[in-house]
Amino acid sequence: MQPAAIKCPNCNAPISSQSKRCQYCGTQLSFRNNILTLEKECICPDCGESIGSGSYFCIFCGKLLTRKPRELSILRIEQKRIQHLHNQRLSLIPEAVRRMLEAREFVFYVVEGREGSKRGKKKLFIVTERRIIVYFPGKAQGFFSRRQEPELREIKYDEILEVLIPSDVPELDLSLAAIECFKEEDKLLIFFPLYSSEPKRFSEAVDTAFNNFRLQRKDINAILCFADGL
Repeated sequence: MQPAAIKCPNCNAPISSQSKRCQYCGTQLSFRNNILTLEKECICPDCGESIGSGSYFCIFCGKLLTRKPRELSILRIEQKRIQHLHNQRLSLIPEAVRRMLEAREFVFYVVEGREGSKRGKKKLFIVTERRIIVYFPGKAQGFFSRRQEPELREIKYDEILEVLIPSDVPELDLSLAAIECFKEEDKLLIFFPLYSSEPKRFSEAVDTAFNNFRLQRKDINAILCFADGL
């Protein structure tokens, strides 16, 4: 039986519950009262934030904190894996949207779904570390239909109130992901085929980015993807 997966208390990455050190950020871990915690804390020499002892990076400023050859070798392997996934996601994004992305803007997830209702327009939803981008390429006028104009908008994390738990709605033959925003008109409802895994994966990606924003820390995947000096 595989050990249960939990999240690193330093960088929030999924790790084994039996881990003594996070494989992503390097922080040293220990169990206290059946809770996985930091072995001890230290201060980042660059930004002064408190982080887990043994960390390879500062999760607040991204500063590389190790020069040990073995640790750098581990990080290079992980960096290649994450860069490969990031490039795969970029390949799913149309050029019009890729031009919107800022330098070193990490893409967590890309998915197609229907917004607003079961019969709503099919749109592309791109979750990055800085925002959610919603894209509809438009539709040419047909013999029996009017032309639909292209749509490109963004939802920033400071506009989000809550990421709701995704749900299956068998009576409507669909699954739903939802995000509450401070402005009711900005509320995001995305519909997927029933029992799809996409609502859960989309919601987890948004929740990760949203929590990083609230805690003012960088995502470990984004740090590793763009880290210099490895």
